[in-house]
Amino acid sequence: MPVRSTQDDLDAVGETLRLVKEAGRAGAFVLNAAQKGAVSTRAAGNALIHRGELAEPTIHRTEAIPATRGSGQVIGETAPGSAAAEEIRQLWQYVAWRLGLAEQPAGMLDIDAAGAAGTRKKGRAE
Repeated sequence: MPVRSTQDDLDAVGETLRLVKEAGRAGAFVLNAAQKGAVSTRAAGNALIHRGELAEPTIHRTEAIPATRGSGQVIGETAPGSAAAEEIRQLWQYVAWRLGLAEQPAGMLDIDAAGAAGTRKKGRAE
């Protein structure tokens, strides 16, 4: 579930979680269009961690992603070596892992195992 670090988006999280749970589905938040190093990014990440699972990585605001509009391409095609493309690759690795399609990416915390060990930590905020 993409969430920006705005109060409006954070206010909508509760209703979104309710709908996901009613549907009997699992979900994770993706902190999206975040500003690197901003207090609002860290605060939003911390708020989301306490409401549910926070996917890794945070997707930061960049001009490279909207620049792909209209071309029919994605950031990995238009700017494959960019930080934005790497964030999207890492996000896909996270999603594939959580769906059981891939192994756990190196360095990524398994929140289910951490919860079973009594230290229920979730993703990270940047």
